[in-house]
Amino acid sequence: TGVRRVLFRSEGGSANQVWVEKYDRELEDIFELQDDITQKVAGALGHELRRAEYQRALSKPTESLGAWEAYHRGLFRLFKRTPKSNEEARELFELAIEHDPSFAAPYGGIARVLATSWVFGEPANRTEAIVYGRKAVDLDERDEFTHIALGIAYWLTKLDPDAALRAFEEARKINPNDAQIYHGIGGALISLGRAEEAVEPIEQAMWLSPADAMNRLFYGRMASAKLFLGDYEDSIEWGKRAIIKGVNWIEWASVIAALSHARLMDEAFRVRDELEEFRPGASIALIVERFPVNDPDYLNVL
Repeated sequence: TGVRRVLFRSEGGSANQVWVEKYDRELEDIFELQDDITQKVAGALGHELRRAEYQRALSKPTESLGAWEAYHRGLFRLFKRTPKSNEEARELFELAIEHDPSFAAPYGGIARVLATSWVFGEPANRTEAIVYGRKAVDLDERDEFTHIALGIAYWLTKLDPDAALRAFEEARKINPNDAQIYHGIGGALISLGRAEEAVEPIEQAMWLSPADAMNRLFYGRMASAKLFLGDYEDSIEWGKRAIIKGVNWIEWASVIAALSHARLMDEAFRVRDELEEFRPGASIALIVERFPVNDPDYLNVL
């Protein structure tokens, strides 16, 4: 005999149903079901609360910006993941620091801006990203965001993927229900040549927060894992999902490599042309230099 539970969230003050999840378990798995629901609610609420903070900050007039509002405006732009939005995000994070130099999170935000700029192929000071990430952790080591930022700085800049993994694990100790932490763990494992181990945490990220503003990155990371595992069909599928969501040139590179290894050369050339239009000058040398992977065998796959 099985049991099904439907979990849903409604808008306060209305009967509008905005989130639904289904769980299928055998009756003897009822405690596992309870654990799953608890973790899912915690992960989803984290995403919903962040989104609410973005909207609240965006509704404030510029002249009323305080450190908190400036920080969340910066996050909103950071998550757009374009060179222009990155510049705007850094300005807002710096404004937040001007309002409150002891506020840890905007230092982490700048670390993420610099690390992301590096991946974009833009001029960026990689060591400065680490400095800002460490500053964030030093100011508030109890906030998982600061550890996430430090992990991203170490991982995306390729300076120390082992340190990145340690930082993400520290973040997980603080909040085991944050999807971005599992995404970072998966990315660091891929960078270290451990793609097989990376699949589970990336799946966990997607399961925890399917509507996350960053889920397009989860798709791109799964595309990378599948590429390095030789599962080209899955890599192509995940990579195309990431591209549709509009991520960055790294995801195009994953798809092109998977298509080439699958001997689908006409499509590989077509996607390469799309990449050239999206990111002019994205050469093989640039891809190998900036693709967030340190393992030499994996780099040869590109």
